[in-house]
Amino acid sequence: RRLGFAIVEIEGFERCTLRDMGVLRVDLQSASMGERLEYIHENISIILKEWNPRWIGLEKAVNFKNVDSAFKLTEARGVIRLACHQTLADVESRLLELSPTTVKKESAGSGQSNKDQVQKAMAMRFANLNQWTQAYQENNKTKLLHDAYDALAIAWTTWAKVRQKQRIGARLTGVQRER
Repeated sequence: RRLGFAIVEIEGFERCTLRDMGVLRVDLQSASMGERLEYIHENISIILKEWNPRWIGLEKAVNFKNVDSAFKLTEARGVIRLACHQTLADVESRLLELSPTTVKKESAGSGQSNKDQVQKAMAMRFANLNQWTQAYQENNKTKLLHDAYDALAIAWTTWAKVRQKQRIGARLTGVQRER
């Protein structure tokens, strides 16, 4: 029913800037599932065209007790992947799928962190988050939902995982040069 998104810019390890964040409300009461998926596709495509992200983090689907919810989530994830493929070049090398536990552990320090802990951790990592959310709330007359903060944590974790892979790659390259 809601889809969070976040765009971040990270320079070095210390400078993390929030560029855009929000929630697409997909809970259109009278809309069919097809109309909801079309809404997701159109809006994700707009965001991708506007920002052309270097890396894209997508939360993995987890086990659900409700099979109907799992199917709907899977369909939405498929539409997001389709929008990425239609909008951006070389998507497979830019897309990382992350489990919710990995996101919580990387962003807030524990895989069992709750939403408030994740939100507080993101406020510590992004110096402009509080200012940004205040402006958002003033402009939109609504509070930013946890889905947006979850998306911000996914964006942070995506960067952290890419950085980790780059470090490992640099070490391996350095070892190979020595040989």
